[in-house]
Amino acid sequence: MSSLNLIHPPTPAAEYVRMSTQAQEYSIENQRAKIRNYALGNGYEIVRTYSDAGRSGLRISNRPGLQGLLADVLSGNVIFRTILVYDVSRWGRFQDADQAAHYEFVCKQAGIPVIYCAEPFGDAPGPLASIAKALKRSMASEYSRELGVRVFAGQERIAQMGFKIGGLPGYGLRRAVISTDGKQKRLLSVGERKGLTSDRVILVPGAKREVEGVRLMFLMAHRGLGCPAIARELNRLGIKRRGPTAWNRENVRSILTHPKYAGWNVWGRTSQRLTNRCTVVPEPLWVKRPASFHAVIDQHTFDLVQRKLRSATSERRWSGPAILARLKQLLRRKGRLSEHLINSSKRMPCPSTIQHYFESLPRAYELIGYTQKNSARKACQTRRRMFQLRRSLIREICSMFQKDVQIVRLPGKLIPLLRVDDKINVSLQTCPATRTRQGLSWTLNSRASHPSAVTLLVRSNSKYGRYALDVFPPRKWATLYHFRRDAQWMAAGTRLRRLQDFCRAVRAAFARAEKGDQE
Repeated sequence: MSSLNLIHPPTPAAEYVRMSTQAQEYSIENQRAKIRNYALGNGYEIVRTYSDAGRSGLRISNRPGLQGLLADVLSGNVIFRTILVYDVSRWGRFQDADQAAHYEFVCKQAGIPVIYCAEPFGDAPGPLASIAKALKRSMASEYSRELGVRVFAGQERIAQMGFKIGGLPGYGLRRAVISTDGKQKRLLSVGERKGLTSDRVILVPGAKREVEGVRLMFLMAHRGLGCPAIARELNRLGIKRRGPTAWNRENVRSILTHPKYAGWNVWGRTSQRLTNRCTVVPEPLWVKRPASFHAVIDQHTFDLVQRKLRSATSERRWSGPAILARLKQLLRRKGRLSEHLINSSKRMPCPSTIQHYFESLPRAYELIGYTQKNSARKACQTRRRMFQLRRSLIREICSMFQKDVQIVRLPGKLIPLLRVDDKINVSLQTCPATRTRQGLSWTLNSRASHPSAVTLLVRSNSKYGRYALDVFPPRKWATLYHFRRDAQWMAAGTRLRRLQDFCRAVRAAFARAEKGDQE
């Protein structure tokens, strides 16, 4: 009797890859190479890839790749039977090691185990593997804590030397790169970064009209005008600020009280460690160095304005009961409450003052018996989700097409664009979904669109990071669209079945537009 050699087909598997920053240029490729070598030698076939490029492993809320993976596993509608990950740290550096174990158990309970290809225990079951995994998870979270301490110490030293660390320069200022010998090399545009790690960044005066606007604010404050009055006067004079909103007392006060306008380098005004909430740091603990930058306002004028602001604040010092009384009055007049209403109303404390006394605006609302409508809370959550989706897509596209795509910002615009082949601008528009009786519908707010840019329309489908992509040639959009999938104008777009077709579709849309212009 002859024996038969039975060849088993490979087991379908999904791979999950993650890197923390875009500086880890080849991290994703290295992980995939290791995973595919493991799959080849152990009878697996990669049929699906989930990726979180440039995403921190501290939490799951900003990782659409892992969210999508877990959503697909829980749905049961997947063809893969195993998940391959490079190592434990790529799965996550959660500060609670049980969180990483929970997500792994969710997959295991659905019949889809997680295998770490670069770990010595691999897919071996038993108590020793469990102990090794627990130890690795603790080491991954501890590495993040130790790295945070080292990074903080390094940034503190650089700030003490008088150099700017991260963040926007602010109204009336620009960032400039200087070399190791102290010579200024060039100015940085919005969103642009220095090219060499040895270079440093300082602040310099910005556009002439913005510098004059800052000096006008200090002049009005010197003459005794308060922040609300200064904001009204700036809006009356037609002095524009960066961004779509008008001047209010909050952004005026932030300029009048910041020492950088007097040439000081200030760092450490707020602190956010790992996944903790951002907290305000007391002024004695700030890192401050005078005469670090070219001052827009002389020190004497700056100090005089600070004394006037402190005097005005002490004369109108708020108490908890007084704040609640003013909120009740505003509620009776307007019938509702919001941060915008509080900011734009006279004789009202600033939202930051209310948050200082009551931790948050909703808590203050609760104390006066006002319940914010679910629609307002949902709208805020939707805006945050759309912002995270937009940022995630931009990072993923830039990581996927490193040679063809870059992030650019047009003059006077805060929302970035993508630029393909160094000539085609792409505006990314996110559309939140609403479920109706007729099915899903979407809302497109195109106020930030660019008529000369190709549009990548992102239709969100769920909170788990699912979305549909359509590419449209340059066109003039209406301000607001409420549409369904069968809308007539949708036929002008090209549906992307996968993100890898992004550049090809953009080039084709741009070519169609150019051909139409020539005809």
